[in-house]
Amino acid sequence: MTYGPRAVEATVEKFGRLDIAYNNAGIELTPNLLAEQSLEEFDRVIEVNLLGVFHAMYAEIPAIIVSGGGSIINASSGLGLRGISMQSPYVASKHAVIGLTKTAALEYANQGIRINSLAIGVINSPLYETAVATTPGYKDMIWARLPTGRIGEMTEVADAVMWLASDASTYVTGTALILDGGATV
Repeated sequence: MTYGPRAVEATVEKFGRLDIAYNNAGIELTPNLLAEQSLEEFDRVIEVNLLGVFHAMYAEIPAIIVSGGGSIINASSGLGLRGISMQSPYVASKHAVIGLTKTAALEYANQGIRINSLAIGVINSPLYETAVATTPGYKDMIWARLPTGRIGEMTEVADAVMWLASDASTYVTGTALILDGGATV
């Protein structure tokens, strides 16, 4: 698996500094009861969803310190704030991303680094389309949980990332910004 150090080095080499990073790591798995999950699949989900974010931040933080501060945004999930049956590895990994984000925010706030996460809900994306096509009843189940009556768009995620990366959010750190159409309310 490729982690963040080479990307950070290439960015600093090309632009002379690193000010902003968005870490979007995530895979799902075959739904199953916790005691029936394969340990290999559990490890793979943790490796990508949690360790991918950890390794990226591990490389990004020193570069952002040298730049005089900046912003890191980590993609989590609305499932990082609650549970859902049959998805224990995914839910655990996304809870851990939020905890890692909050801890790092405390550790680096005094060095000018704002670290936040996005608790992202269902977004109109290829992943969503695959789930709808392969899981009977998935679309109806999801839409029934959305007070806004719609799923999110990828541009809305981009807008939230841009806001957290911008000077408009300089007093925001350690938060899990919920972007889920009210599903976790």
